[in-house]
Amino acid sequence: MAKTTDIKPTKKTADAKPKAATEGKPAKASKSATVASVNAAAAPKEKKAAKTKTLQPGQDMINGMVAVAAYFLAEKRAFAPGFEEQDWLAAKAQIMAQLAEAKNPLK
Repeated sequence: MAKTTDIKPTKKTADAKPKAATEGKPAKASKSATVASVNAAAAPKEKKAAKTKTLQPGQDMINGMVAVAAYFLAEKRAFAPGFEEQDWLAAKAQIMAQLAEAKNPLK
C-alpha cells in the first residue's frame, strides 16, 4: 500500500487573517520614546539667542594701523630722529586700547 503525505503550504497567502490579539489595537510605543515625547511637550520651547559676530582684524591689519598711528605721532614731533621705537610702542598701545574698547562698547 502506498503512503500518503499531507502537503502544507509554507508561505502565507494574501487572504490570511491577522491575529486577533493585535486586531484593532494601536501599536505600542517604546517607553523611552513615550517619555521623550511627554518631556518635549511639557517643556516650553526656548528661543535661540542671536549670536553677533565680532570681526577681528588680522595681525597685518593691526600692524598697518600701528604704522599709520606711529607716523602721526612722529609728525607731531616734527619727525625728529631717534624716537621711532617709542612712536611704534605708543601707537601700538593706542590701537590695542581702541580695539579692546570696540570689543566691549558698554565699558
